[in-house]
Amino acid sequence: MSFLLGTLAGVALGGVWGLAKTPKSGAKNQEDIKTYFKTIEEESQSFKAEANNLKDAIVAIQEEISYLQGPVKEEVEEIVDNFTREAQPRLKSIQRHQAKLQQTIENMSEKLED
Repeated sequence: MSFLLGTLAGVALGGVWGLAKTPKSGAKNQEDIKTYFKTIEEESQSFKAEANNLKDAIVAIQEEISYLQGPVKEEVEEIVDNFTREAQPRLKSIQRHQAKLQQTIENMSEKLED
């Protein structure tokens, strides 16, 4: 927020300095300065409104994520549980086949050494 205020102050002071250094009459400079400050005020109001709109959009997105997070999380947990239950017998079968294969390899190695 302080960065924004600093930026706005810098823009305002820079604009005033630029207008003050131009070769115009005093009345014309005063008119230009009033117009310049009015423009800055309108733009800062517009920026504030856009920032509020962005804030509202972020809040809406966060609410949507929170709403969806529950059902999605439950569904993912259910999928993982189902996969684990279905894969468990297959994993045991693979481990048994691996043990048999390992035993066969060891037996073949012993026969080759003889």
